[in-house]
Amino acid sequence: MNIQQSARPGKGGIRVAAVVVMLLGMVTAMVVVGCVTPPIAMDTPEGFAAFSDTDVVRVISPEGVLVRARTVPNDPAQSLEFWAEALERQLTESGYLLVEQSDFTIDATDGVLMEWLAPVSEDDWIYLTAISVMNSQITIVEAAGPTDHYETYSDAIRKSLESLRIETPES
Repeated sequence: MNIQQSARPGKGGIRVAAVVVMLLGMVTAMVVVGCVTPPIAMDTPEGFAAFSDTDVVRVISPEGVLVRARTVPNDPAQSLEFWAEALERQLTESGYLLVEQSDFTIDATDGVLMEWLAPVSEDDWIYLTAISVMNSQITIVEAAGPTDHYETYSDAIRKSLESLRIETPES
């Protein structure tokens, strides 16, 4: 059985626009209007160039592999297990195929990292999601790109995740 065909939801597969809309919807549902989230920082993975955003980390490879890290309010307040299960359920029901799940840490706080196979048009993409809950904030890291390009940068992305940190204002 061809994974690309078996994982493809509906006629024509998931389109890039649909992926973006779904992700924005999930983030919007978690964000409370008017809440300020702390800035986040992460070393730029080798081979990537950084955008100049101040509230999120966004980097891109020459081939178009994207990585984004940000924080959102943990509202309503829930555990890491709750958010990981909600994310897994949402993506699985949307036709993504979970290919790997592992633990990781951010500033000594536990997190869950998942890699998904996502059919985009006629190609298979890898979509990484990593989440961690620290007090009133959820840290979210996403990376995505065509499978062959993503795999080229997978080690650099994971190494960069080790440097992820919440920036605190200087006293």
